[in-house]
Parts: sequence; structure tokens; C-alpha cells
Amino acid sequence: SQNFGSATQTFGEGVKFQGTTDFADGQEFATGTAFASGQAFDANKDYDFDAYGMEFGAGTSFGRAEEFGRGAEFDDGAIDFYGTNTFGAGTKFASGQGFDSIQVFGQGVEFGAGTEFANGQTFALDFDFDGSGM
Repeated sequence: SQNFGSATQTFGEGVKFQGTTDFADGQEFATGTAFASGQAFDANKDYDFDAYGMEFGAGTSFGRAEEFGRGAEFDDGAIDFYGTNTFGAGTKFASGQGFDSIQVFGQGVEFGAGTEFANGQTFALDFDFDGSGM
């Protein structure tokens, strides 16, 4: 339960947050950053999730629409997404995720069994619905 207040920090590659954390506005995260289950990201702050291979624990809540880099992983348990989010190539979603608003999915995104989509989703041009939970 770390609180970084209003000062933006520099986190290197592979940082793992073991508990929920209050991050500063404008925070950037490096490749391989992993967040604990139950992490909430404030709707009034801007975060940079463009780094490769970020991991988000179950029950993570994003207060507003975000853009995620390639290879992001969303663990078991529903994740709360708001607005239209953009997911980079190779993103992986665990079973049971639901999207109740329109999202933009890059190439090679993997969905777990039981994924539910809102009408009007945008998928990469060559997206393959091959039994990966569709």
C-alpha cells in the first residue's frame, strides 16, 4: 500500500508491486511491470501503460480509457475497463473477461474462455477467431 504522492517516480524494468499503490499523475512504467490484484488507477490521473509485457492482477480497475502496449497480460478475474481502450498486439486476457463498451484489439490478442463482447468491437484486420474463447 505505497503512496507516491504527487512526485512522478522512475521505475525500471520488471518492477513488481505487491500491494495496491497510489501512483502520481503522469506516471510511466517500464517493460515487465507487474501490478498486484485489486490495483485501482485514478480517473483523474494520466498513466503510461505503453511498455511491453505489463501484467495486471485480478480485480484491477482503470478509471478511464487507456492504451496498453504489446504483450500485456490481464490475470484471472474481471478487470474494470472504462471507455474505449486500445490493446497492443499479443495481449492476453484470462477466462471470464467481459467488455461492455467498445474496445480496439491489436493483432494476436488472446481471449480466455467465456469472453463477452459489446457490439461494435474493433479487431485487427487479420484477427483469427479460432476457438480461443469466442
